Amino acid sequence: MSSISSILITLTVLAAIYPVVQSTPSRIVGGEQSDAGDFPYFVDMGGCGGTLIAPDAVLFAAHCGTRKSHQVVVGAYKSGSLEYKENDSSETYKAEARFCETWVPHPDYNTGNQNNDFALCRLNEAVNIDTTKTRLEFNFDSSVLSSNDNLIVMGTGALGEDEAGSTLLRDVTVPYIPNEECKTMYGGITDNMLCAGFKEGRKDSCQGDSGGPIVKRERQSDNTFIDYHVGVVSFGAGCARANKPGVYARTSTAKTWIEKTLQTWSVAPSTECNGVEIDVSVTTDTYGYETTVNIQEQDSKADAIFSRKYMVSKNRNDEKVCLPKNRCYTFEILDEYGDGLCFDSNECGNYKASYRGTQMFASSTFNGSSEQNDFCININGEQVDELDELPPLVVTIPPIKRRRRKNKKSSKKNNNNNSRHV
Repeated sequence: MSSISSILITLTVLAAIYPVVQSTPSRIVGGEQSDAGDFPYFVDMGGCGGTLIAPDAVLFAAHCGTRKSHQVVVGAYKSGSLEYKENDSSETYKAEARFCETWVPHPDYNTGNQNNDFALCRLNEAVNIDTTKTRLEFNFDSSVLSSNDNLIVMGTGALGEDEAGSTLLRDVTVPYIPNEECKTMYGGITDNMLCAGFKEGRKDSCQGDSGGPIVKRERQSDNTFIDYHVGVVSFGAGCARANKPGVYARTSTAKTWIEKTLQTWSVAPSTECNGVEIDVSVTTDTYGYETTVNIQEQDSKADAIFSRKYMVSKNRNDEKVCLPKNRCYTFEILDEYGDGLCFDSNECGNYKASYRGTQMFASSTFNGSSEQNDFCININGEQVDELDELPPLVVTIPPIKRRRRKNKKSSKKNNNNNSRHV
């Protein structure tokens, strides 16, 4: 096992695989519905997939774009939801919602040919998943794959070209295609890519599967599985077309970058707040992905101090936000559709902010495109409507004491050879 194993989490999963992504995001084509809990390491990134590779780190595709401040779902199974229950089951499967605090694309990612199509997301809080049935490991050996090896890819992308996405997680098994053969089907295939699919098409990843994992599964003697992460869904021509397999970013080629990035994240960020801490709570409506919240310092062109792009529907999100003292702020909530948190007037979402146990502002009737609440925190850490003007700073400069110089007779002798006269 490589040294990365000490950094990366070993994950447990039952059986299934993610779909390969094509140039447009789509769902798994020609596969089958996964069972809840089959792939606990799968992450719904909102329009893309990803893989939990450490308790607080997700690997996905750079072409998916930044996910900073976006909500993601670890162990996702049902789109837009944290819970799933079969009609005839007494058990409820639960996933975990987190936010991307940091987004880092591969430094050599090429938007032209999708070379090095990798990105990492650091979560705001670690996630522990079940690893009793399947554990995820990295494959950092490019020679581990042979022609026609079965690989599994998973996602909630389109079920076919130009079709809608899947509500539940699906997976499909496709054969590995060596790069020399794949180069006869695509131009621009590099050593940092791998291909998988059938020559006749039929099965593939599709739009919406981008960023998800493709893995090689090995059954163990105790009937558990090791899923070796070999690639990231990157691109393709359409979905499941003949002689146009899915193309993935090859995991083994990103070893050094992944290890170095995770090492820089090995030190937990400080949780100490040198200002004041306020509590922010947002409960989304049926369309959680339409809602965004920002807290911005007034009259400042800097980025928002706090920003959240939600995804999960009908979910309560509680967080603590640290704000510097002696500043005024604007809390803004936005809705892309324009119906606020009231898609269903009988089940509106709501938001509120509290400080030191006292409610600062709240609403359960937000039904527009945006709503703002202004507030200030003074130098004493108290919530006020506006800041007091500070008295001008007066600096008193003490008088300078001068020393008297004593007259001394010069003892130097005039030396015409060494002195210069002006």
